[in-house]
Amino acid sequence: MKFPHRLRPGLALALRRARSATGGGRFPRRPDRAVGRLESALRWAGRADRVSLLEGIAALHAESARRGAGAAAGVRSVEALRRALVDAGPDEAVVLAQLADAQAALQEMTGDARALREAVATARRAADRAPADPLTRIMVLSSVAALLLRAGTDLADPDLFEEAAVVVEESLAAGGGSPLNLAYAHRLRYEYDGEAETLARAETAARDAVARCEEHGLDAADEYAELAQVLRYRSARTDGLTIAAEAATAAREALDRTAEDDEEYSRRACLLAGALTECHYAGDPEALAQAVEVVRAAMSAGAPRAEAPPSAPAAPSVRPDVWQIAAAVLGAWADQHEDVGAAQEAEGAARTALVLAGDDEQLRAVALDTLADVLRSAHLLTGDPEPLGEAIAHGESAALTEAGPPGDRAGRIGNLGVLLRLRHEQTGAPGDLDAAIDRYGEALALLGDDHPDAGIHFNNLGSALAARTALHSLADELDEAIAVGRAAVRGGGPAFQRVLRMSNLGGALYERYRRGGDLADLDEDIDLQREALRLAPPDHPERPGLLSNLATALTERHEVLGVRGDLSEALTLLEDAMATGPAPRRLATLAGAHGLALHAHHRVTGDQDALDRALAGLRTAVEATAPTDPHLPLQLANLAATLRAESAHRAAAAAEAVDTARGALLSLGEGRSATAVRGSLVLALAARSGEGDLDESVTLARRVVADTPADDPDLSRSLSNLAYVLNLRHASAGGEDDPAEALDALRAAARTATGPADVRLHAARDWGRSRR
Repeated sequence: MKFPHRLRPGLALALRRARSATGGGRFPRRPDRAVGRLESALRWAGRADRVSLLEGIAALHAESARRGAGAAAGVRSVEALRRALVDAGPDEAVVLAQLADAQAALQEMTGDARALREAVATARRAADRAPADPLTRIMVLSSVAALLLRAGTDLADPDLFEEAAVVVEESLAAGGGSPLNLAYAHRLRYEYDGEAETLARAETAARDAVARCEEHGLDAADEYAELAQVLRYRSARTDGLTIAAEAATAAREALDRTAEDDEEYSRRACLLAGALTECHYAGDPEALAQAVEVVRAAMSAGAPRAEAPPSAPAAPSVRPDVWQIAAAVLGAWADQHEDVGAAQEAEGAARTALVLAGDDEQLRAVALDTLADVLRSAHLLTGDPEPLGEAIAHGESAALTEAGPPGDRAGRIGNLGVLLRLRHEQTGAPGDLDAAIDRYGEALALLGDDHPDAGIHFNNLGSALAARTALHSLADELDEAIAVGRAAVRGGGPAFQRVLRMSNLGGALYERYRRGGDLADLDEDIDLQREALRLAPPDHPERPGLLSNLATALTERHEVLGVRGDLSEALTLLEDAMATGPAPRRLATLAGAHGLALHAHHRVTGDQDALDRALAGLRTAVEATAPTDPHLPLQLANLAATLRAESAHRAAAAAEAVDTARGALLSLGEGRSATAVRGSLVLALAARSGEGDLDESVTLARRVVADTPADDPDLSRSLSNLAYVLNLRHASAGGEDDPAEALDALRAAARTATGPADVRLHAARDWGRSRR
């Protein structure tokens, strides 16, 4: 009878050790020996004490696993808690919650998703058996909610976020829990479903979480950070600066309430930088500079130490997400200000993010996507093709990664499409354009038409389809491009996104007008371009292009209807833009459009000064365009067309155009762009009319016609140009066969099934006149 009594002090000591293990006490130097003592004490323990001892054993194994003992210790932790369940009785829900945590921890060690699914099933049992006692019920439900949130992310299962929200609401009803977790659950769900109602729930919960903390004088840094993130999502759905500014204010509150040595400090600094960048896009002229200042400070504080050994703990801001956001903000600055130094800084930050991402699939995909984007910026700023090739390689790797919510995955796929489209514009390779269209379709298939991000991909798809019709003249595809563009415009969103959607839709309508001659398409294009220009702030990087698009359409309507007000408006817009001294990257676009408008003014008024200025503007556009720039053929064509008019500057401009075209052909090799440049060279040689120029012009014109596919919209223009130079040569040298060949070329130009309506009409008119 004395045996149990004599061992009771040993049991008491074992229980104290078990409670120390579960309560975060000092970890024993020999955990295996400590586990053995607790196992020995189980023989004399009653039900409740057995549960406590097994919880202690599980805690020791779990800590051993975290300290390097590996998955085997994690498995022993799970087994100990399973044993505890046998005697759990009224504590069953508590033990189940611990078991779910242990199973989730095991999944972290092994990467086996089955362990996490088991953890979810166990957590559900814990929630079902949560006792009525408020304190215990709140503890169990809070643990279950946290596990469901984590599992939803790791398993990419949005239903678990909805389930977590229900559990949090039950916890709140019991008098505890956190509305912060409720906001978190709804926000994570929104990242998958994109529903405005889900986002509204997240915002309500986040505002409630902040209000509760403020009311009770509690630290609200986490709550303000969550509110900022929710408001950033809302600002992406709405117009104006109000919501974006409120998001930045909430992010600043979160940062101000966070100690600089807190591991969350750098992340919250970048949260603020992201919110400020969105304020910039919403129209705040100072916000982007503030964002750059914030990320530079975060990078400076958290720069990886070269001398630190690999095993050394990372500094709080040596985190890939911090460097990735810094790269994105610096990239936005580089795009806005054409700042090569900032682009290089952004590239360095993006490469650091990629290194720090390690083997984490999702972090690595985000870092790759960001690096691809900053390399795109570097390519555009420097003209160097190498960064674009690397960008596409990284973009392909990022797009193949399936980690993350659908919006993130679709964004990576769509961004790859943007890069492929850019390479197509540089090289003329139709395969890249086809691949870009496929990528945009994949992105939309992931999201569905009603997702808030769908408008971005509709816009890219519509623009790419319209570009492909320029290669193949597919009327049905142009109609599809317009329909897709309308879907993009209907998608709403912030003004800075709608600007390009309206402009791209207008561009597709303008192309259809050029082919079919329907003035309703031209009128709608002008309305869209005018609205896009109204929405674009003065420092919008695409404003020069918007001005050019509107002025071009107005000039065209003047040419057709003779409305002088349209031409006056176009000239006023362009002269104001030229007077501001456009950046070098935008100069060619504006100078070219200005030259065309001045040429139209000359045709109406006979003003020779206007023609001279037109030639000067078009020459400037050509000079400002690199030989490999995809816009060079258009700029040369505009200049060459103007050379038909007599001018004191005609000879010099023609000689310059010939030299530029020849130089471009040396860089371009063969392809559609080279054919277009040859077409411009045909007209430049005809304008120069030196010895042998007309013969070379005719030879080139024949080659251009031969190299132009039958379904290419440019075929009718190429045939008309051939007729033009043949007639010039006949008038100059009296070639006997030239008139007949010119007549055949005009007849073929008039009868092409594709091509601009005005070109075919003029060809038919000239053909009719020549037959008389």
